[in-house]
Amino acid sequence: MGKYINRADLLLRGLLQLSKFYIFFIILMLLFRLVFMFYFIDPTNFTTYGKDILEAYFVGWKYDSVVVSYLLLGPFFLLILVSLFRNSMLYNFYVFILKCFFIISSIVVAFLLIADLGFYSFFQDHINILFFGIIEDDTVALLKTMQTNYPLWPALIGFSLYILFILWMSKKLFGHIKKNSL
Repeated sequence: MGKYINRADLLLRGLLQLSKFYIFFIILMLLFRLVFMFYFIDPTNFTTYGKDILEAYFVGWKYDSVVVSYLLLGPFFLLILVSLFRNSMLYNFYVFILKCFFIISSIVVAFLLIADLGFYSFFQDHINILFFGIIEDDTVALLKTMQTNYPLWPALIGFSLYILFILWMSKKLFGHIKKNSL
């Protein structure tokens, strides 16, 4: 049987966990915005349009915050539900679920951001309805074309290293509580 814990402490610890989740995803999306900028913009424009670039990053931060907030909506309501029971074992199970959700969503979001980068470099537009036509088209021929035009093996190795990094980060960010810590 789990130990009953103070509801305010539980909510505070849970909100701290969700804040770590938020900060990680905002940094991840900022890094991809930087990659887009350095990949597609001529460096001479950085000084000319510096103020506009900063404004664009501010708007991007607001957009990314909305996306991450939607991601955190489910875990937030689950935290409220867990706090009603004030049980340390239940809270540890919540942290386990949050850790799994963090891993899965980190992989999915990074995959979509990388796919958007590749899609943009080919079509000069962000992911749209054409992206979902990959299944209807000749998928094998499309993958061969991608392998010819893009370094897929280094990208797969890099993505595998990213997954290992995400697993390590999940252990660092979302530890479990010990019986006497609350």
